[in-house]
Amino acid sequence: MPESRDTITLKCLFLLSVVLILFSFRFLEVKAYNPDTTHAALTQEIVEFYNLLYPDKAFTDEEKEWIIQGSIDEDQGVRAINHLYDPINRISWTGEKGGKFSA
Repeated sequence: MPESRDTITLKCLFLLSVVLILFSFRFLEVKAYNPDTTHAALTQEIVEFYNLLYPDKAFTDEEKEWIIQGSIDEDQGVRAINHLYDPINRISWTGEKGGKFSA
């Protein structure tokens, strides 16, 4: 016995829904900044800008490397929690509900 038109329509709608749902997951990819490259590049630009503004107080290449390494190291371990500081309201993460680590 051939399938009814309603059954075929429901199957097509179901198949179309599955394809659309699976296709939409393709766009849910999450991207984040890599602290080793992003912070280093931002810090390098900041130091170079500082050196342009204050040439008489410019950082040496060695000092620049120290500052860049410091910006990378800042995200190691619990130091990354410092990103949760709100400088406008002067509120930081308190660690209250955070287990054994605190800010």
